[in-house]
Amino acid sequence: MDIRDYLQGCLRTWDCSKYRLTRAILGLVGEAGEVAEKYKKYLRGDYEATRQEINEVTKDAYINFTFIENIAEEIEENKKDQAIMKELGDVIYYWTMLCYELGFDPAKVMEANLEKLADRQARGKIRGCGDER
Repeated sequence: MDIRDYLQGCLRTWDCSKYRLTRAILGLVGEAGEVAEKYKKYLRGDYEATRQEINEVTKDAYINFTFIENIAEEIEENKKDQAIMKELGDVIYYWTMLCYELGFDPAKVMEANLEKLADRQARGKIRGCGDER
């Protein structure tokens, strides 16, 4: 789906009352927190089907990013738990609406982000802190 089409779909459900910008910001943060909460439960062992995999890829509190991909594949393949996917949909919704409320084209935000990351990579500055590295 094209992001501009998605924005139009989001606008059909967006409440145009007051505090729209505040709601978009708080919604984005809240939904991103829910994604983290679901992942924390995987790490804690609430989802026993993934416990062995967690133990295999967790070393000294460092999580192998392959694990995240494996979780996504397991959720998709087995249809056991689509909670994270649903929360990510909510994150995208609020991010899209925040772009709208600030007057940004979501597609241009994504393009600018890829350009920024490519520039950092070319300069060897992917790792580190600060927006202007």
